[in-house]
Amino acid sequence: MLLYGCKDAPVETAVAIPSGPRVSRLTTSYLRILNQDPLLDTVVVDGTVYSIASKDSMAFQYDSQDRLINFDRTQFSGGSGGSYTNGPLKNVYAYSNGQFQEVEGGTGSRFSYKLDNTQRRVLSRTKKRNLYTELDTLRQYSPEGILTSVQTANYRQVFTIENGNVTRIEQYSNRTNKLDQTTELTYDLAHAAPPAQFTFLGETSRNALVNKKVQDYTAPGGAVTYTYSYRNLYDAQGRMIRQIEYHQDSAINQGKPYFWTDTDYYY
Repeated sequence: MLLYGCKDAPVETAVAIPSGPRVSRLTTSYLRILNQDPLLDTVVVDGTVYSIASKDSMAFQYDSQDRLINFDRTQFSGGSGGSYTNGPLKNVYAYSNGQFQEVEGGTGSRFSYKLDNTQRRVLSRTKKRNLYTELDTLRQYSPEGILTSVQTANYRQVFTIENGNVTRIEQYSNRTNKLDQTTELTYDLAHAAPPAQFTFLGETSRNALVNKKVQDYTAPGGAVTYTYSYRNLYDAQGRMIRQIEYHQDSAINQGKPYFWTDTDYYY
């Protein structure tokens, strides 16, 4: 059991910045699961054409200290008349005097959070809306800048980090304090992962993800397991340029891996 006091926990002052370039843009395409789902487009994976129902396009801009300052997101969906979008949402971020300022695209809302001692990462990202509050607080980070624990409105998460990679995530219910979910992750230690895009939320794992197993203990019939695997493609410089995510679910495709998402990275 973890106990939290009312003061922010000490944070390592080391600034760990990946040596490779940040991602300037990425697109993620999502599988069209059922034929009646709207069709947006298709993608080709290993010579097979897959129908997709939606796509996210994201663009990132960083300052001279390699901190995210602009984030644009456009979502595309299929419809009876073809593809449509509500246009880009543009978020703007600033860092000054120990505070992180966020102007939220779409709503125009402004938020301010306390930065850690590195002046790179937030210690909280709680957003008070008119009708509810998005609680995200008590954020703590490792010397590499990877998130190690966080408190939300419904649960808290604790992260195990080994050799710069998150290998296990434990999620505890705020109501019962019981373990609700675990996530186990394995990596390709010969290849690097793309550096984190949302730098103010911490760095990502060092290496490329290859497997993820999520066990949910809250289902009425007992624990449910969700398994994901990843096929990663790299350019001549060793940068990940594509990640294909496969999902295994006993309710779909008899539990065999099937294409789930395709994310393409640009630097």
